[in-house]
Amino acid sequence: MANRGTSRSKTKKQDAWTGDEFKKDEEKRLKKSGVEFITSGRGTAKFPVDNTKTSKKPKYRGKIHSGRGTSSN
Repeated sequence: MANRGTSRSKTKKQDAWTGDEFKKDEEKRLKKSGVEFITSGRGTAKFPVDNTKTSKKPKYRGKIHSGRGTSSN
C-alpha cells in the first residue's frame, strides 16, 4: 500500500551542505584522501590545499540598497 503521509516512520538525517558541519566533514574527507596539492594551469602550477581554506565570509562593506533605489544604508 502506498504511503499517504500517515506513517510515523522517522526520516533519514540529511547530509550537511553548508555551515560548520559541512566544513568539518569536508576536512575529514580531504585528510582521508591524502591530497596535499591542487594543480592548475594545465598542471604547471601547484597550490597547497591549506592555502585554499577560508575562515569566514567577510562582511560586506558596500552600500545596501532596498526598495526602489530611494534609500541606502
